[in-house]
Amino acid sequence: MDYEGEKFLLRLYRYLSIKDSSLTNQEKCKYILNYIDKLKIHEKVFNGEHKNLENYLKKLYFDKYVIKSEDIDESYLNRKEKNKELVKLRIIYSQRKSLERWIDYLIKKDCPMWIKFWIFQSIIKLEELNKETWAFRKRSQKTVAPFIELDREALDKTIEDIIKYNEKKNIDDPELNRLLGFANFKKIYAYNIKKLRNVDHDSYGIWVEYKSGDEEKVANSIVGKWTTWCITTPDMVRDYMSDKLIIYYTKDKDGNYTVPRICISKGKTIHEIRGIAPSQNVEGDMLEILAEKIIEYKDCPNYWYIETQLRDMQKLNDIGIKTSNDEELTFDEIVFLFELEKKIQWFGNFPDYRIKTLRSLNLINDKEKAIDFLDKYSKYRDSIKCIGEELRKDRSFIIDELKINPGFICNVDDDLALNEEFMKDAIKANVHVLSNADRKFIGNKDFMEEAIKINPLASHYAVPGIMKNKEKHKKLLFHFKKQS
Repeated sequence: MDYEGEKFLLRLYRYLSIKDSSLTNQEKCKYILNYIDKLKIHEKVFNGEHKNLENYLKKLYFDKYVIKSEDIDESYLNRKEKNKELVKLRIIYSQRKSLERWIDYLIKKDCPMWIKFWIFQSIIKLEELNKETWAFRKRSQKTVAPFIELDREALDKTIEDIIKYNEKKNIDDPELNRLLGFANFKKIYAYNIKKLRNVDHDSYGIWVEYKSGDEEKVANSIVGKWTTWCITTPDMVRDYMSDKLIIYYTKDKDGNYTVPRICISKGKTIHEIRGIAPSQNVEGDMLEILAEKIIEYKDCPNYWYIETQLRDMQKLNDIGIKTSNDEELTFDEIVFLFELEKKIQWFGNFPDYRIKTLRSLNLINDKEKAIDFLDKYSKYRDSIKCIGEELRKDRSFIIDELKINPGFICNVDDDLALNEEFMKDAIKANVHVLSNADRKFIGNKDFMEEAIKINPLASHYAVPGIMKNKEKHKKLLFHFKKQS
């Protein structure tokens, strides 16, 4: 007996192995085999031998892995603005249904028990797939999201790959071969999902409107499509839907309109709009299609806000195109990108991932341009964030700015703003920097004594009560003003 499956599990799950270091590898593998034999109830159910045990096994798994009502975060419930007990029940129900899909798949799947064990031990620890990094997040005891989606095509490929690798058959894919060497299910599964699902789709498609009673249709059209939308069970759809859901589908590889790209939740207002880009933002090539659609809802009270989101995302898209073409941004575009005047409005549940990337690619690194920009926009507290790192740490550049605008000290990086020698140079340049200086300086008697020697006007900014020799300071100030 070669024990290949047992060797595989022994390498992954140390808690399965006996601590007796005198055992040979073969003896350890026998121990693993005995361990799996103890799971006879699981094996019988997974092999479809005892249907009457199925519900019992599911109950065991639900009790162990599904979130408990008392573990649901109160802050999450407060955001829902609905009956909290009902929301709790739906969270639990959605987790049970999503876990049940995996159990049902493993019961019916014809593959070795050690592979089923490997898959199940992995999926109970995983949360949502991050489509920016194509990696799964780690699940915790307080995770409210359902268990990860079951993509049958990607999962079948993962099982086929691990069996081939274990049988030492050739796999003509260096990256996949490397991942299989680590036997990490979440990375192999994510890799296969990316290869199968991360493809460019034509933007041409159709809008489908769903109403109350269509919950199952919606869920069936979304499950396994990696949208990350929380509508993969009828109950989740019911919880999410206001009056109707309008979903835009484009063609799959077979020419059928089954690929969800945009979801609009609408009641008396447009509740929200979601896409399939990272963090559920709307893809750039879908914005024009969305713009044409929302005109139908211009009578909605919050139509103006949707227009703002759309306008901001279109502007971000234009900035992305300019950046990829190595075109220089205008100052107004930089102000928008770095959110100096207002926050960028997005459609997803987190900021559009492109914002961070585009900022790093559009920092102002030219000194003359930076001076021009700050002359115009230094009134904004975060204007320094638009300047490249080298200039931000250039003392002479910062001091020159402080001569014109003492409030610019608020924009200076902490490693400079909290440096005593730099602050003394800043006071020489413009004593009024002390109006925004850290208490570390204006509350420090010794430092303020030094500052007053540099410029007696500094006494105006000292924390009340820390200075002695007030008469001496008044005389210094009088002579300073007289000389000025």
